[in-house]
Amino acid sequence: MKVYLATSSRNKMQPVVLKLLRAAGHDVYDFLNPQKDKSAFRWEDINQDYKRSNTFVYREMLFDEKAKRHFESNLIALRGSDAVIGLEPFGVSTAIELGYAAGCGIPTAVVLSTPPSHELMLKIVDRILITSEEILDVLRDFDRGIR
Repeated sequence: MKVYLATSSRNKMQPVVLKLLRAAGHDVYDFLNPQKDKSAFRWEDINQDYKRSNTFVYREMLFDEKAKRHFESNLIALRGSDAVIGLEPFGVSTAIELGYAAGCGIPTAVVLSTPPSHELMLKIVDRILITSEEILDVLRDFDRGIR
């Protein structure tokens, strides 16, 4: 199954869950290493001082060639996935990815963090999980067409 693992680049559980899913035989998109010959997207590669940038600079940064390439890579993987798993804590990008996937009819699930984020609109996803181990069970269900 092609799985899009959506989370923050700062989420320490991302490599653990990535390894778990791949060990179970899933083809998992790793946005931190989207292709073997390309590195992860970093705002610093566009603007070293990006954290202090204003909205005008940020908008320009979104249209930088590096940002465009990484966005397209992520979007292609998202559209081609059989399931999207959100791993809390995450930010706005992951929330958008989950909403997009849910709207496209792609099966979705979120693994809650401790403490949970208490976001009402997480109800849009098909399943709410507590442990990373539950991911394997939900993917088996998704593979059988059970939401």
